Amino acid sequence: MGPHTPGHNRVPRYAKLDFPTYDGSTDPLIWLHRCDQFFYNQRTHNEDHFHLAAFHMLDEALLWYHQINSEHHVLDWYLCKEYCILRFGPPARSNPLGDMVNFKQTGTIESYQKQFQERLACASRFVSPSQYVNLFTVGLMEALRLEVELHDPQDLVHAMNLARTIGAKQRVRKESLGHQCKRLFRYDPPLEDSVEAEQDEPVISVHAMIGMHISNTMKVYAGL
Repeated sequence: MGPHTPGHNRVPRYAKLDFPTYDGSTDPLIWLHRCDQFFYNQRTHNEDHFHLAAFHMLDEALLWYHQINSEHHVLDWYLCKEYCILRFGPPARSNPLGDMVNFKQTGTIESYQKQFQERLACASRFVSPSQYVNLFTVGLMEALRLEVELHDPQDLVHAMNLARTIGAKQRVRKESLGHQCKRLFRYDPPLEDSVEAEQDEPVISVHAMIGMHISNTMKVYAGL
């Protein structure tokens, strides 16, 4: 075998890979990443990226390509991706760094991680990998953020794993505490039958002792 050279493990150029299509109806982020993977594996020249991607655009996305191509006859692929996200991505993506910095967890940790990765993909060229952990942890809910930061994760992979693990433990503790509180404050009301039974038993009334008759007084004659 010959010496190892860069790109030795790439998929051969003659391998059959299906290029993904895009019609502009969804967020283009995943499609753009799949395009990048195709270009890398097929060793596509940089100047061919934009037009090859445009060949696989459909419907509204294809109309957008004709418009953007008439304005910029030679468009760099990286600029094309930025314009594509601005056109078809969520409005907040027009300021991807600000969108990511201001993003906070409001639901489950799984939902937060997914949305964080989407924002990171758009803003990755504005931040360095050393900042990923801080950007991720600062958006976590307060109790979860403090516990994750105590472990001082060294990269985003470990930070996300810690957040999922600690978040699961916090949910278990919260549920367990809820069950204990229910048992502590449990109240069993007296049975209605026993109350009625007690009320139905005859008693000696003060009214009867002084000879006063009322509606619920029963008079019993007895001899000595």
